[in-house]
Parts: sequence; structure tokens; C-alpha cells
Amino acid sequence: MNRIHLLARPDSAGPRAKAVRAAVDSAERLGLLTTVLTAPTPDAIAAAIDAARPEIERLVIVGGDGLVHRALPA
Repeated sequence: MNRIHLLARPDSAGPRAKAVRAAVDSAERLGLLTTVLTAPTPDAIAAAIDAARPEIERLVIVGGDGLVHRALPA
């Protein structure tokens, strides 16, 4: 099954929220199933990825370098 997971902070608003929505829309137009992972705090990012790990085929990080920095070790 073709699935894409997007990681974004739930407090994303404005341009970042639009970027998440655009990424979901683009993936779905390509026939991919989408799941948006969220983490309420920076420390919860690794846990969110670990919880979804069995299903993750592709992970797209929608955010800044702080989110990338926290997600990469996971």
C-alpha cells in the first residue's frame, strides 16, 4: 500500500498549516494514503514517530530545522 506520513507540530498555523494541507492534497492527488503525525511538544516527536514506525513507508517533515533536528534521531 502506498502511504505517506507527514510530521508537523499541531500548533502549526498560517503558512505552515497551509504547507501541511498542500502536502496532503498533493499526496492524495497522486493516489497516496496520508497520515499526519503530530507531537504536542518537542520531546514527544520521537515518541510519535516510534508509535507509527510499523506503518511508516515514507516520512515527510513539514516544519523548520528544530523539527528536523528532533525527528532525525528517531
